[in-house]
Amino acid sequence: MDNLATCMICEEEFEESQSVVVVSDATSIGYAWSDDVVSFEEDDAPYRAVYCTECWDSLVVYSWELSKAKGESNE
Repeated sequence: MDNLATCMICEEEFEESQSVVVVSDATSIGYAWSDDVVSFEEDDAPYRAVYCTECWDSLVVYSWELSKAKGESNE
């Protein structure tokens, strides 16, 4: 991700004090050594996307709709 200054959906430039949602890959890798022992190794994950809160809210609702549609098509 080269530019964290604009929303990936509406492409509006962020203001300095604006809240945004930044999405990255997983930040740790888990290992299950046994049923009782799990360890985590921290990993520097690259950022994948950045959204303004308004677009993020819309994206989340849309993902629920996609999930519901997928569930209905598997029945």
